[in-house]
Amino acid sequence: MKKKSSLYLLFPIVLLVLFGAYYWNFSAGYEEKQEARAAQIRKQHEDKIAEDNRLRLKAVNDALAAQKKRKEEREAKAAKEKQEAEELQNALLARDHAQLVSSQLRDKYDRLVREIQNEKSVVEKIEKDKEVQVGDLDFLQIETAKSDSNVQSLSIVLNQVAAADAAYAAAATAAAAAAQKK
Repeated sequence: MKKKSSLYLLFPIVLLVLFGAYYWNFSAGYEEKQEARAAQIRKQHEDKIAEDNRLRLKAVNDALAAQKKRKEEREAKAAKEKQEAEELQNALLARDHAQLVSSQLRDKYDRLVREIQNEKSVVEKIEKDKEVQVGDLDFLQIETAKSDSNVQSLSIVLNQVAAADAAYAAAATAAAAAAQKK
C-alpha cells in the first residue's frame, strides 16, 4: 500500500509543482499584463475621451454652422417678409391711388357729361333763337321791302299831292288874279 499512499502523496505534490510553475509563470507576467491591460484600458479611455471631444467639437461646429444657417435663413425670411410687406403696401397704395384717380375721372366724366348736356340745351336754345331771328330777319326784310315800296309809293303820292297842291295854288292864284281882274 505504500504505492497507493505514495501515489496519494506524489500526485498532489506533482499537481502542486505544476500549479506552482503555472502560478509562477502567471504571477511573473501578471503585473506586466495588468499594467499593459490598464495602459490599454487607459488608452481606450483616452481614445474614447479624445473621440468624444472630437465628436463634441464637431457637434459644436455643426451646431454653430446650423445656427449660422438658421440665422441667415431667418434674416432671408425677414428680408423676404419685409419685401413682401413693402410690395403689399405699395400695391395697396397703388390700388388706393387707382381708386382715387378712377373716382376723380368718373366725377370729371359725369361733370363733363352734364356740361355737354347743358351746352347741348344752350345750343338748342340758340338754334331756336336763331330760327326765330332768321324768321324775324326774313319778316323784317320783307317788311322793309314793303316799307321801301310804301315809301316810294308814298313819295310818289306826296309828289303828286305836292304837284296837286302846287297846281291848286297856281289855280287859286290864277283864280284870284282872274277874280281881281274881273
